[in-house]
Amino acid sequence: KDWEVVIMRPLGVRLSEVTGRGVFVEDVVPSGNAERAGLRVGDRVVDSRASPSATPEAVARFIKDMSAASGPPVSLVVQRRAEGRSLMEQMRAKFQLGSIDEALSQKVKRNLMDTLPGALMAMQGDGEADADAPAGSASGVLKINVDLLAYRARTFMRKGNRTEGESLYRECIEMDPSDGRAYLGIAKMFEGQRLPVKAKEMLVAGIKQAPKNAYLMQGLACLEDKLGKRDSARALLIKATNDAPLHAASWVSRGKMEEKDGRDDLARKCYARAATAEPENYFAWHCLAVIEARAGNTETARALFKKCASVNPRNAAVFQAWGVMENKAGFPEEAAGLFQKGLDANPRSTWVLQAWAVSEWDRGNMSSGSKLFVKAIKLRPDDGGLYQAFAVRLSREGRAREARRWFEEGSVRARTYVAIWQAWALMEAEAGDIARARELLQEGVWQAGGSRR
Repeated sequence: KDWEVVIMRPLGVRLSEVTGRGVFVEDVVPSGNAERAGLRVGDRVVDSRASPSATPEAVARFIKDMSAASGPPVSLVVQRRAEGRSLMEQMRAKFQLGSIDEALSQKVKRNLMDTLPGALMAMQGDGEADADAPAGSASGVLKINVDLLAYRARTFMRKGNRTEGESLYRECIEMDPSDGRAYLGIAKMFEGQRLPVKAKEMLVAGIKQAPKNAYLMQGLACLEDKLGKRDSARALLIKATNDAPLHAASWVSRGKMEEKDGRDDLARKCYARAATAEPENYFAWHCLAVIEARAGNTETARALFKKCASVNPRNAAVFQAWGVMENKAGFPEEAAGLFQKGLDANPRSTWVLQAWAVSEWDRGNMSSGSKLFVKAIKLRPDDGGLYQAFAVRLSREGRAREARRWFEEGSVRARTYVAIWQAWALMEAEAGDIARARELLQEGVWQAGGSRR
């Protein structure tokens, strides 16, 4: 039997091609738009672009279009048979073994994934238990009505009208208490108002209504981490990735937590799962590349940075991190070219400008480095780190008068930035003016008293 469904983006579905059979639903995100619309693992997509007779290029374009996070709703005709479920169980076995991306060379995959299969299977748990949970609203409200109301609420929030946005989100909760979007929207508002307790209460309320909603669990985990409750945050992320192994954001958050704790091996596996689950998630590729670069695996990191840039060529951060790696590896010309690409992507990126300035300075091109520092400071005159980095380099070159000028300006523009006072005091102490150094350190303590840092 064939039937048609309309799904809002992001779809929350992983599609896979089976040669000679067509395109099937390999997995769905619990409580995601695809599951709410009624899609199940093993459903076959009935579409000319996804048919067994379609060209490989057409099928690839179709699957990529379906993975786009934004855009108009998608209308799909699907077919459900037991054969499809069996085929997808086989595909999932392959997924669990970490088939990260066909575009990466086998050597890169080996470097990245040697220890992945067993660890992933142990980390994943059983995500199948509730794959056939009923979709849609338990209250019987039409999903499209909740979608439209949530869209209006989000629009008001983005425009700064929090009162109207919150009111509409609360209407969403009344219409369908199991829809996680409203809880997330209100929690985000509370967090922006520096009311973390209220934000937590809202997320907990949402999880009570939708215990397997990975978006809510990830949101609460990130909040708990900010509040210093690391064990609680980790438990939430483990549950989120177990319940929804296709929820890339949960894998990335879990990876970030492992990375903070110095467990790069586990972080690497989490990022790999995110990239496997959502190949268009450029941030997952970026995180993988940075870890490999830090470990000294330059070739692997280079391939991952390249993949990240192909997914999102307008992401200045990837070119900045890639350029820093190439500069450290002894390829300053390549680094300069990457920094330029970063500025082409975002001409106002002070991160790129500062990295390029440091690279030029280290090469002995102090004039070029100085111009880049000055350009960055003009773009972000309140960034104390820029003044500190520039002034410290001037001081090291024996240009104390120029360094004092930038320290002084930075201490006025970014007075609560403690590091600039400390660096300035250190320079004066090294010059023998201990009394002045003490004054600067004391001033830094006083000024920092009004800082949220």
